Amino acid sequence: EEKADFGMAIDGDGDRAVFVDERGGVITPDYMGALFAKYELLEKKGVIVCPINTSSVVNYVIEKYGGDLVYTRVGPPAMAEALVKTENAIFAFEETGKYIWPDNIYYGDPAYAAAKTLQLIEDYGPLSELIEEFPKFYQEKIAIPCPDYLKKPLLEKLREELKDLKNAELVLVDGIKIVFKNGDWILLRPSGTEPVFRCFIESGSPDRLKELKEFTLKIVKKAMNLTKQSIS
Repeated sequence: EEKADFGMAIDGDGDRAVFVDERGGVITPDYMGALFAKYELLEKKGVIVCPINTSSVVNYVIEKYGGDLVYTRVGPPAMAEALVKTENAIFAFEETGKYIWPDNIYYGDPAYAAAKTLQLIEDYGPLSELIEEFPKFYQEKIAIPCPDYLKKPLLEKLREELKDLKNAELVLVDGIKIVFKNGDWILLRPSGTEPVFRCFIESGSPDRLKELKEFTLKIVKKAMNLTKQSIS
């Protein structure tokens, strides 16, 4: 109705934002962060900082436009710490909608992100067209009820069960990230604030995403049953 170039919704305490393009399409924070990262790297090669649950769209940006990628544990404190410690860090973002330019402030700044977006649109064109470059990744997030006393032994049991998994690498930055050879991945980690075990799943194929979801539920439930038996 307004024929706006973009829209944005900001959370209550003003550190997160979700963007909408000129067509009314919602741009997920992972993709908006990847867009910011692309143009930061085009201006200056440096390091992009992201939590371990970030979409593989950021890997596409790094591979195509150069620079380096540093993964952190999930959460703003871990990102802020990495930004302080990492030499030549130029940008950070997370899938909750925080976008951080360390030369400005070590925290999410939607107002600065809005100004950057206006600049991108002015210099390069509509948001919908800028986002179209990126490959499509499909995601699902699952929260499995898990009492706090089970979290640590469950994570240990999962490591044991997955250590010999073929055609995959285990990344232990935060919880367990299973990275398959084709780039699909599963992240298993206990919540730090709720009695749940969080599972993040991503694939370049919706059919494969369904298979990975079934695999995830199966291995977590099996490990949970084994853990309960071992401590009962």
